[in-house]
Amino acid sequence: LSPASWDLCVDRELPELDRETPIVLGIDAAVSGDSFAAVAVSRHPRHHDQPAVRAVKVWDPRRLPGRRVDFLEVERWLEQLCGGQCANGHVRSERRPDCTPCTANAFQGAFNVVQIVYDPYQMEATAQRLRRLHLTWLWPCDQAAARWICDSDFHKYVLTKRLAHNGDELLREHVLNARAKLQKDE
Repeated sequence: LSPASWDLCVDRELPELDRETPIVLGIDAAVSGDSFAAVAVSRHPRHHDQPAVRAVKVWDPRRLPGRRVDFLEVERWLEQLCGGQCANGHVRSERRPDCTPCTANAFQGAFNVVQIVYDPYQMEATAQRLRRLHLTWLWPCDQAAARWICDSDFHKYVLTKRLAHNGDELLREHVLNARAKLQKDE
């Protein structure tokens, strides 16, 4: 994608994501050589037939202790995003019998994550742990046909200006750095 085509999709009036809006969260794992990213996408608030990128979270190993992404930290963040936390800061997997909000099942602050899309090759262990918590639907998107379709649709949506985003610089940097890896015969 060219910077110009990506920048044409900026919607400065896109409201901040609230906790009621249904979102799909895409996650892409990396440990040390690349960034680990999560992207929240919803229907556009005014144009319901179009997607809108609403939020981005990136773990950059170059800026982390040990220069590696800690998957347990990422899982805790995902759990908090989908299931909230108690008044004492515990997520569901950390429930404590001596914590009144935990025993009362009083978890608050979750977003309306209706689905997490993930690469089963990289993220299956994380997906299995999240499934046990019954927080949201998890959908494995393989690196074959489904991935090609998603990438192609994303490209078309940007080129036809049917995707909106808020102009987040980090997202811009990562989208513009993405490169298609083609086989010799493609």
